[in-house]
Formats: sequence, C-alpha cells, structure tokens
Amino acid sequence: MKKLIALVLVLVLLFVGCKKDEFVFQAEILEIYEGTYLVEPLEGTTERKSSDQIYVPIKHVDASREPLVGDIIEITYNGMLLETYPAQIGEFYKIRLIEE
Repeated sequence: MKKLIALVLVLVLLFVGCKKDEFVFQAEILEIYEGTYLVEPLEGTTERKSSDQIYVPIKHVDASREPLVGDIIEITYNGMLLETYPAQIGEFYKIRLIEE
C-alpha cells in the first residue's frame, strides 16, 4: 500500500511539474531569413523592454498564408529570451498571423 501511495504521489508531482508556462507577445516582422524571422516587439510589450529586435524560429506557424515582412504576428513561447543582440526566443511554441 505504501508503494502505491508513493507511486501516485510521484505521478502527481510529475504532472504538476510538467505544466509549461506560455507567454504571448505581438511583433512586426522586420526581415525573413532561412528558418528565422527578425521581429520588433510592439510598443508596450514586456519583450520590448528586453530588446527591440528578436530572432524567432519559423515553425509552428498557424496561418492561412506565410507571414511577410511588415505583418504583425503573435508569438507564444516559454518566457525566456536569450541575452544576445538581437535577442532569441528560449523555447518556442507557435506563431499566429494577426495583421497583414
């Protein structure tokens, strides 16, 4: 019985610890490179306070068409920006086209 309780406790802790934090911000695409967008976070975002330019990998794009330079996109990530210039997204989840 003690082993069963211990196993349940471990599983509960694993599930609680596996919840990923998601942070979302909007940015304008400045340039498109092979596999990467260079974006400028919109005024008023927390990310803008960290860096005026961020590299974002081009993957998990949720759009009817590929975003282009000048489009506004919404980026979902784990909240970590690498301290480079331009900054880089730590762990990336998805991109959604907001405005063409």
